[in-house]
Amino acid sequence: ADDFSADSNIEYAEPKYIYQLLETPNDPQYSSMLQFPYVQADTAWGIIKGEQGSIITAVVDGGTDWDHEDLMDNIWDNPGEIPGNGIDDDNNGYIDDIHGWNFSNNTNDPTGNPATPQSAAHGTHVGGTMAGVTNNSIGVSSISWNATLMPVNAAHPTADRSILYGYEGITYAAANGAHIINCSWGGGGAPSNFERDVIDFAYQNGALVVAASGNDGQNNDLLPHYPSNYYYVLSVGAVNKNNDLKASFSNYGVTVDVFAPGVNILSTTPNNNYQSSGWSGTSMASPMAAGLAALVKTQNPGWNVDQLREQLRVTSVNIDAANPSYTGLLGKGRIEALKAV
Repeated sequence: ADDFSADSNIEYAEPKYIYQLLETPNDPQYSSMLQFPYVQADTAWGIIKGEQGSIITAVVDGGTDWDHEDLMDNIWDNPGEIPGNGIDDDNNGYIDDIHGWNFSNNTNDPTGNPATPQSAAHGTHVGGTMAGVTNNSIGVSSISWNATLMPVNAAHPTADRSILYGYEGITYAAANGAHIINCSWGGGGAPSNFERDVIDFAYQNGALVVAASGNDGQNNDLLPHYPSNYYYVLSVGAVNKNNDLKASFSNYGVTVDVFAPGVNILSTTPNNNYQSSGWSGTSMASPMAAGLAALVKTQNPGWNVDQLREQLRVTSVNIDAANPSYTGLLGKGRIEALKAV
């Protein structure tokens, strides 16, 4: 084009650009979900959607209202089980685990427990962000645009907002075919051999564990947070919903791999409800990154965990300029869906 433009007989010469369609779901509350166009998910959906593949995402959390109107059509069906026959048909150690498992009460219903309603709401909200039903003219949209959702209740049976069986939940999800496992929970302390073995098991079974970096506003390089600080895990911090300012509560550090929108995120809550106000945290950012990982895995089903994790990292947008006080401490930056796919 430059060569042609140098010719005085030619008025101008320039490339003819190819543009991607901007996919807009018909879900009525999509217009309030500013995080999706901000990370260019609307453009990425023109390239790939979760429904175009068979990727399984697991929400290991406080319980998920799996028959929610905006979740149920994406809920995992265990192909090895015959519903209601009281037999462990697939010999995985769990009887009639058709839609996942509830480690909190040792049943096949991964819904949240009545004794821990906040845990149940948390797990339902996280699941909706990662893999809620999109383009169904109901409720909200998810970044993965209809990847399969495997709910696993790992809640403490009586202490609300507490996870007791998180690593058992990770093991279950990895052993039963999950490709992406989201963990919107964690804490400080010393590393555990048992926990490391579970993360290694997930890795060896081809499952990427995505985990929230924590909401203490601390440097995870100095005060490690688990499971987000374990090797093989994609650690996710939080920025605002539609700008790159680090959320005040978000942990940070070189050991936090990427950041994603995590402030006032609209998603599903139990009993066919939807909420955004007050739903802020790296818990909300982590399923955004996990759902994007599902899109990338749908596009590249043969990729291993390392390739998948690194694709999200290296395609992220550097956000140091927006956060000068944290220069060099914000991982690879904020996830960018279009670049990732």
